[in-house]
Amino acid sequence: MQENTLEMLHQDGVLTFKLVKGGYCIDDNYLSIFAKCKNIDSDSYPDIAWFQIRHCSINGSLMVGSCFACEGGLLIDEAEFDEEELTLELTPTASAYFGFHPQFVNLKFTVTEIRGTTIVFKLEAEHDDTNYYDSRAKPCTSRGVFVLNTISSKELW
Repeated sequence: MQENTLEMLHQDGVLTFKLVKGGYCIDDNYLSIFAKCKNIDSDSYPDIAWFQIRHCSINGSLMVGSCFACEGGLLIDEAEFDEEELTLELTPTASAYFGFHPQFVNLKFTVTEIRGTTIVFKLEAEHDDTNYYDSRAKPCTSRGVFVLNTISSKELW
């Protein structure tokens, strides 16, 4: 697969997207990654596809083969609140956006190459149907390869 390209394998056909913005951040031993892509066919829906994982625990440095997977969606909170401890516990969370927030998304980012501070990630995703919301809806699979640079946590989606 070509770098900085995403393919959405929809039941109505394959949609191709190009990366327009993305990056990764390691902050306090937590990794976050995001990729914002635009559909190359301006007449197709969805016109955008954003994927993000946040708060994946990381011990040490990223290495080729390092894999970060989590699930999320509209109904999953980004953090759990421990009322007894009165602390905010960060939990790994996956998010996506296609002009709407899907109810479920499973994401896996795998490090395939390291080029200094630039990392090549392979994305594998399963998410809600982007065209149908009734009995015709079927889960979609998306996959991509992204060359991402380090960014600050403030630049994350």
